[in-house]
Amino acid sequence: MAHKRCVRLHAEYKPMLSMLNVVLDLSSCFEDGSKSEAEPYFIDVEVNTITYRSATSHAVFHLEDLELFPATCRGLRWCSPSELHLSLQAKHTQGLCVSYENGIVTHVEEEPGLNNQDIVVEKIRHCQHRCYCAGCGRPVFTPKGVFKRVLPLPTENWSDFADIWFCHNHSHATPQVPQTQDAKTTSEPCASTSAVNHQPPTSLSPKPGDCLVSNLYLLVDSSQVCRTTVGITPQTQRLVCMRCGNFVGFVKKKVSDGSQEDGSGDGRDVYKIYLHAIKFLSPETSFSCNLDNTGLPFGEMAQNDCMSEGLLEDFLCQMFRDQSRLFTSFRFIVQSSLEDRSDCVPIVLLVWLLDQNLQVFSSECSVSAEPASETPQKEIQVTKVLKLLYKGSFLSNKETKRSQGSVFKMWERDNTVQGLDLPYPLCKQLLSLLITSTNQLPLSQRSLNSFHVGYLHFKQMASITG
Repeated sequence: MAHKRCVRLHAEYKPMLSMLNVVLDLSSCFEDGSKSEAEPYFIDVEVNTITYRSATSHAVFHLEDLELFPATCRGLRWCSPSELHLSLQAKHTQGLCVSYENGIVTHVEEEPGLNNQDIVVEKIRHCQHRCYCAGCGRPVFTPKGVFKRVLPLPTENWSDFADIWFCHNHSHATPQVPQTQDAKTTSEPCASTSAVNHQPPTSLSPKPGDCLVSNLYLLVDSSQVCRTTVGITPQTQRLVCMRCGNFVGFVKKKVSDGSQEDGSGDGRDVYKIYLHAIKFLSPETSFSCNLDNTGLPFGEMAQNDCMSEGLLEDFLCQMFRDQSRLFTSFRFIVQSSLEDRSDCVPIVLLVWLLDQNLQVFSSECSVSAEPASETPQKEIQVTKVLKLLYKGSFLSNKETKRSQGSVFKMWERDNTVQGLDLPYPLCKQLLSLLITSTNQLPLSQRSLNSFHVGYLHFKQMASITG
């Protein structure tokens, strides 16, 4: 059987710089013996195409909506064993990715992702209970579960900042008591009690009818959730869709002390529902149910993963971009959340955002023996990606402390690195997506400075809202 010869093209376009970096992988052309290696070949760069040609074969790549400037080719180099690298100037022929005003290239920001916290708050206020499982379309909230208040949550470490913002005692829960002779004998215990009362609360709990919105999840009272759709796994306290097995969130136990004026001390649980697992739709739209897993046992459904990779990547891309803007940081320590009390090995990822608006052209073209003028062109469409570096650790706690390199310890001590807790299923899916994208890159592009290079693809940021 004859060996199928093909050429693979991988190109990264940076709109802000109008620069296209091209990698041509010719490994399959050289696998059929030394004759092919000795055969001279040429790379032709034209306005819309990049062509590989030799005396006996051709392969033509057409880059859609991109105009190339062949005279600007530079940085031509051969990367062993079989990759050819070059760079050149380019610009879009269609679309609104960049604008040229007064000779300055200005990036036109895309429509903000619908996963932005403020937009999600407004969407929930409009959609109310019309929330569905992103995996199968089953309703998550009860039809009568109208939210009276939809409020944004502060950042995860808001209670830590509270001690910094207030330089004096800022609690009004304990009034000042006039100092008496009897009080003097108990002044120290009172001071101790007062100090405890002045500690800021570590979490916020919603009342019935409240929906608290974070960048990553919602907090709602358990009475709002449809019990026929969402079930609870006994060991891990995960919230799982009863129909398709989609991981939805966690149960957060509420302290039942009866001390709260709002009646939230009644022992009802708080449900933490992650935004990537649900979809809010306005009354004018519909959401079809395509899956039918009603015959699966509940334990088997809990292990089922029915989330669309495209939807998940959209969510993860927007999450990193939002967190980067919020904290003015491009480096994150992502780790599996402590709320997941499963026996799984914890995941710790170092993530470094390199380019949040990269456009990639990548395809493979079979080599043809026909003349170049008759060779069909391989049309390559652009893919928008978030490019990042990552390094992972998957050892138990004791082993991790002994085995983690200096990079992990250095990032942990760096105040400019932002911590990010994700549920274990989402952390595992993030790692799987990154590894898959790394394996699809040319060999020379898969690592940089001891980090792996990965992509997260996004389209129109079609996430939890319709």
